[in-house]
Amino acid sequence: VRITRDGLGRVRTQTDPTGATTAFGWTTTGRPASRTNPDGTSETWAWDGEDNLVAHTDASGRETRYGYGPFDVLTEQHSPDGSRLAFAWDAERRLAAVTNQNGQTWRYERDLAGRVVAETDYDGRRTSHTLDAAGRVVATTNPEGQTVRLDLDALGRIVARHADGSTHYTWDAAGNLVAAATPQVSLERSYDRAGGLLAETVDGASLAWQLDAAGRVLARTTPGGADSIWTLDESGQRVGLALAGHDLAFALDPLGRTLETAFAGGTIESRYDPAGRLTGRTTTASGQQQPGWALDYGYAPTGELLLARDSRHGTREYTLDPAGRISRITAGGTETEEYAYDPAGNITSAAWQASTDDTAAQGEREYRGTLLVRAGRDHYDHDAAGRLIRRRRRLLSGGMKEWRYTWNALNQLTEVVTPEGHRWSYDYDPLGRRVAKTHHDPDGAVVESYRFTWDGSVLAEQVHSTPATITTTTWEHEGFTPIAQTRSSRPHPDRGEVDEWSQERVDAEFAAIVTDLVGTPISLLDTDGHTTWANQPNAWGASTADQAMPLRFPGQYHDAETGLHYNLNRYYNPDTGRYTTQDPLGLAPSPNPAAYVPNPTTQIDPLGLAGCSAATNGARASDFIASADGVVVPTSRARLVEGFERAGLPSTPTRAPGTQYTLPDGSLVRVMEPSGQATAMPSIRSRASNRNPHRA
Repeated sequence: VRITRDGLGRVRTQTDPTGATTAFGWTTTGRPASRTNPDGTSETWAWDGEDNLVAHTDASGRETRYGYGPFDVLTEQHSPDGSRLAFAWDAERRLAAVTNQNGQTWRYERDLAGRVVAETDYDGRRTSHTLDAAGRVVATTNPEGQTVRLDLDALGRIVARHADGSTHYTWDAAGNLVAAATPQVSLERSYDRAGGLLAETVDGASLAWQLDAAGRVLARTTPGGADSIWTLDESGQRVGLALAGHDLAFALDPLGRTLETAFAGGTIESRYDPAGRLTGRTTTASGQQQPGWALDYGYAPTGELLLARDSRHGTREYTLDPAGRISRITAGGTETEEYAYDPAGNITSAAWQASTDDTAAQGEREYRGTLLVRAGRDHYDHDAAGRLIRRRRRLLSGGMKEWRYTWNALNQLTEVVTPEGHRWSYDYDPLGRRVAKTHHDPDGAVVESYRFTWDGSVLAEQVHSTPATITTTTWEHEGFTPIAQTRSSRPHPDRGEVDEWSQERVDAEFAAIVTDLVGTPISLLDTDGHTTWANQPNAWGASTADQAMPLRFPGQYHDAETGLHYNLNRYYNPDTGRYTTQDPLGLAPSPNPAAYVPNPTTQIDPLGLAGCSAATNGARASDFIASADGVVVPTSRARLVEGFERAGLPSTPTRAPGTQYTLPDGSLVRVMEPSGQATAMPSIRSRASNRNPHRA
């Protein structure tokens, strides 16, 4: 990277290894005044006499304005669509309330030391926190009356968590989590001398890694016996992968982005514009000179998708509202999708092309406060904590279907009863990851089961009992984009088959995964280069694609039994574009704690916690930190805005505190401002929080 500076040492230009140059302008007091991007687009910032940011104009000409009160506290934000977000402060300049664009207010209660001890959300639901003498949260009670209690050691680490039974955690002298157990699931970990994670065993199923001297993952072995072996070049970039008997080769650009993936079935090629956005992706079968499929993208100056030209499915054009949200999609001049929003970003009406069975959630939507109570022919009921507990679907025949949902104190979905009377139960490991789901018939007999193995915060392997199959997923290093999948049949000891994995079984079925601009799988290619599965979701992820590939938006897994997407910390409903529970981080990530990201063509939420830029190759694990329950959360929404962190520019105007967040279990996550070092207060360090996160 080449950087030029002015006489005061401020960055004037920054040129990346591909030759793309970004130019920066500054005020006389050292505040950013402008940024000109490599594609020629620019954005500007305006400041008042006290160096408060008063306006930001983005590359599409949309202006956001900010107002301040006494002592320069931020009091209001006016968005390009005219909506207003307001902030109230107490006499000590501590945030006391936030009023959203619909006029609904979220309030904070503090003790004499200024610490938050309770918050009342937009709908009047109150969550309270109990602190110990050191100011640490040791109990949290939600509006349903469910309480999570914590036992902490002298270093502030969780040693026990009490909620619907007790979970215990064991630490070694170096501060590594070595064992943990809920009433249902146990976990064990082993490390090398440098603290690198070598193995993780959950209920007897072990995932193992081989590391080099620098702590980089060279190989991974799943519980099912599938090996992923990486080849690194001299700079440490991953240029090759041997996966269950199949070889993949990666051609990278100077920024480490994958330009070509070559495998037995052919190649997947990608192109990027000077701003780092994906402009095209093609697939070419082995032995062919011309691509068999091509997808091209066109963008607004601010990066929102405006055009998607698919060689098989035609061209789609996107129309945006003043806030940059998708309002209309047309194909061949015909409107195929249409959405309307209220000032807070809630979808108020939706329509998209679908079969008769998939039209239930289309039409007008009705809210009670911030809770969605009706979407088309679907009606929703919630408990006192705002969690979805019942969905009733009115059929065109006049009948009714009903799903019922049960949640524990940690906001984890534990049971679903389907309209047919079948029951699905869900189990989670001590780090909050879903490790099993079981299907029971109306008489209680087990019909089928799934077991899941996690590689940090991404799904590594799935074992399905009926039919007996195992599916292994390999991911981009430090990313949330899948690149390959293998499926094989598992032996049946009850049929006289030996319960061992031969290489032939492991090699049974291979597919390269083709993803879209944000990392959503859109097709699978076999070893002959043929498409074996395809996915054409609508703007908010609703799709009729089958379970041959259950992954959807980054971080999401489609549950066929409910239609919901498991998103690690929450469940997402693609029919509504909303989560079924409130954000466990409260208002920290967004003033709308139930909605998905504002525009799913440019943003993702791979952890079900906070939206972030999809960036170039999807979010990288280095942009996330460990949370208190062992998964990872974004270091900061601002940190994922490309160019700002590296150039030292501020990317959010708010002066509001809020660097410390309370999770449902009462533990804390700390996120620092862009000007400081992003740190966390993890009570359980996840593998992804290591300096060199494993991701194979």
